[in-house]
Amino acid sequence: MQLTLKFLKNKKLLSCAGFLSGFFARNVLTGIFLGAIIWFLPFFMERIRIKRRSRLFEGQLIDGLSLLSGSLRSGANLFQSIEFLVHESPAPISDEFGIVLKSNKLGVSLAKSLEEAGVRIKSDEFDMVITAIVVTQETGGNLAEVLEHLSKTMAERNRLKGRMNSLTAQGRMSGIVVGSLPVLLSIALFFIDPQLIYPMFHTVPGLLLAGLAAAMELTGMFLIRKIINVEI
Repeated sequence: MQLTLKFLKNKKLLSCAGFLSGFFARNVLTGIFLGAIIWFLPFFMERIRIKRRSRLFEGQLIDGLSLLSGSLRSGANLFQSIEFLVHESPAPISDEFGIVLKSNKLGVSLAKSLEEAGVRIKSDEFDMVITAIVVTQETGGNLAEVLEHLSKTMAERNRLKGRMNSLTAQGRMSGIVVGSLPVLLSIALFFIDPQLIYPMFHTVPGLLLAGLAAAMELTGMFLIRKIINVEI
């Protein structure tokens, strides 16, 4: 698995694979087209991986704040509460707060450690938690109560997001159909009559039209995504 990820992160190897595909297909233009597409593949895969991990982290954050708040109310200090969170919570929230503790033990301030965790996670909810903890540590206040209010606010936001997702489900389905239909139609034509689809990938006008169609499809999917993604 690690070798596969290392290979996918090497753009030169991926581009060479695309060029070789075109070489074996005896078409230089196909190789250039595949190489250009594969060049951007690691970027998109990395973005998907980071976004998926951030969503998982956000889903665990409400329960994590409840654990921190309860531990603080029982008399533990912040570092003891974070240690309790690390031991009692699943990954990735336990991993991130574990890194915060390790950084602090190595001499990094708590604020700096939390900021570094925020850069890794890229979550608006977590940024609010970091701000609340840092400000409360600097100015004083009841951190347990602040975290409890944050937990309730996030739970309400999640409820509204779920409601919004149900209302925009038709728009998301339209985006999926818009993006997948041309690809499925091309595959169907290839199996029905390869001669119909052959000029598109073996001639200069065909490749230009294929690139234009792909750009228009991506633009349509992007616009649909922008319309249905409502900030809460």
